[in-house]
Amino acid sequence: MRLTTCVAAACVALLALAAAAPSWWNGFVYDDAVYVAGNPVVTGRLSAWEAFTTSYPPGRSDQGLYRPLTTLSFRLDAQTWGAIRAGEWNGFHFTNSLLHAACATLLFALARRLGLGRIAAGCGAAWFATSPAISETFFWISARAALLAAIFTLIAALAATAPAGRWRAPAAFLAWIAALLSKENAVAAPFLIAALWAFFPALPRPPRGARLPLAAAVLGVFAAFALIRVAVLGHATPTLTAFTGVVDVFSRLWTSLALGWRYLFLWFLPFDLTVQHDLAPIESAWKGLALAGAWAILFWITWRKRARFPWLGGALAWFAIALLPVANLLIPIGAVFTERFLYLPSALLGPACVAMLTVAARRVGSTDDVARKAGGILAPVFGAGLILCWVRAQDWQDNLTLWEAALRVAPESFPARAAAADALFQRGRFAEAHLHASGALRRLEGQPEAYRRLFVPKLTALDAAAQAGMRHTVWQRRFAAANAAARALRFKEALGRYRALVEAWPERPETQEALGDLYVRMANPVAARQCYLEALNLGANTPALHAKYGQVLSVLGSKAEAIMAYDAALRADPSDAITHYNRGVALADLGDLSEALAAFREASRHAPKLIAPRLNAAGILVHRRDWAAAREEIARVLEVDPKQQDAISLLKKIPADRP
Repeated sequence: MRLTTCVAAACVALLALAAAAPSWWNGFVYDDAVYVAGNPVVTGRLSAWEAFTTSYPPGRSDQGLYRPLTTLSFRLDAQTWGAIRAGEWNGFHFTNSLLHAACATLLFALARRLGLGRIAAGCGAAWFATSPAISETFFWISARAALLAAIFTLIAALAATAPAGRWRAPAAFLAWIAALLSKENAVAAPFLIAALWAFFPALPRPPRGARLPLAAAVLGVFAAFALIRVAVLGHATPTLTAFTGVVDVFSRLWTSLALGWRYLFLWFLPFDLTVQHDLAPIESAWKGLALAGAWAILFWITWRKRARFPWLGGALAWFAIALLPVANLLIPIGAVFTERFLYLPSALLGPACVAMLTVAARRVGSTDDVARKAGGILAPVFGAGLILCWVRAQDWQDNLTLWEAALRVAPESFPARAAAADALFQRGRFAEAHLHASGALRRLEGQPEAYRRLFVPKLTALDAAAQAGMRHTVWQRRFAAANAAARALRFKEALGRYRALVEAWPERPETQEALGDLYVRMANPVAARQCYLEALNLGANTPALHAKYGQVLSVLGSKAEAIMAYDAALRADPSDAITHYNRGVALADLGDLSEALAAFREASRHAPKLIAPRLNAAGILVHRRDWAAAREEIARVLEVDPKQQDAISLLKKIPADRP
């Protein structure tokens, strides 16, 4: 390989890395929480072998996804980069960038194999590397499946079109199998290779005698892959499909034919990029037949002109064949139109455009001069593509930026509005979440019943939670103001604020507890008892609340009830020395000195330097004439405070001649 070829390939790889670089500090967005961060095979809760024996992600076989190599790549990233925090450098995104660079470099090699010069092949691959239309694929971690499938498909194409050698067919098959284990759209790989052989007759191809065995091997791989999917997933095709219950089968087919034109427009005019493309189904049979006729005429023309313009027909055939598995045309899938589906189909569009430019401009100079001029013409395209990619990377920072960008493109989209509502709710922006959720519900009123069944329950629950969050936010603000008044000893103001909170939010036990605390400070234990009891009835079950309830009961003379409250507090927090002490005081007041002594000793065990429990224990021991134990307790008190008068008085009550 010549040095200039290596330099051209390196430039393509660097351009691909430059296009993806702004995403290296982005976080996990959208479905990354399910397929990556929450995938038990990726996190290590399941073994690596489970990637081959479970769905993608585990437990979601209804989606019909089986992608063990993609899962293992995420697992390797998790082991290499460790935990990723928001705003930090994200190794998962860096890996996606490397894979995109590898794909662009392989495309350069394939363009060279198909007959383009170094400059032309480099320009075609650079167009692909910097295309903002496919940026979703390398900006979104979960879209790595498309990157891996494209890489292995290009390797299979390079192996299948290599000069004759025994390794050619095995290498192509191994690469194809790896692509199938990365993403299901790789089923198109054999047909993509056949299209290259059909439109580029100079490529090496299998001898006639080997074609039937190769076809049988392809069918064998298809059958084995289908059997594995049935064994792991329970079915060969997805059960969650787009347009289910929305349109009939013919409308779905007409819509699928329209997708190809829309993908082509998106590639050449990459504006209004969004993660949520709403596509209205085409229900007119005349429009559908017109679309089918347009495709038929285009394919007929490119086939007739394949000898003169092989790149035009080859790129179009590659585009159509690679798009078939994700177009809902042959097999219904779970999505209709997404930018990541364009990654593999668009691979040859850039090289084809460069090839057509060189053909059109060949009259003005030599082939090399034409290639250089084409590169000069396309340089602003690459620069604009890089800028658009960098701008697009900002949309993929987190869920909120992603869906806000989607709403800028399609403000009437109810799926985007629903997702934005959820992202805002997770951020604690409840008022905005309520506006988006209620707006999405209004837009769903005229939608098909299938959409309503899918979205209305979730949106209704989200809207209710957002409204509850709004109420909670207002309560928090007013509760903080009441607490501030209580801390500033403005009891009358605090009392009015707490009562207003109880009236507006009667379900909040925190308000009742705080009001009880205020009544304690205002020397009103009767009112405090009622507030604490109300807080307990509302579901508050904290040790502190039970302890405070016991204290006011004890002050009011309800010693037995106080002991029950203390017991409830100690069941939740057995190490609370103050509660043990208060329980001992209540027991002593009831005359149960043995239990009181045990409670005081338990308090001293948890807080050895606390004086009150030891003094009370010493008093009981003096009363019981247990002089030695009493002296020991008093000595512990005097170690903490040598001038403690109560301890000194108790010590004087102990006869000096008694041990």
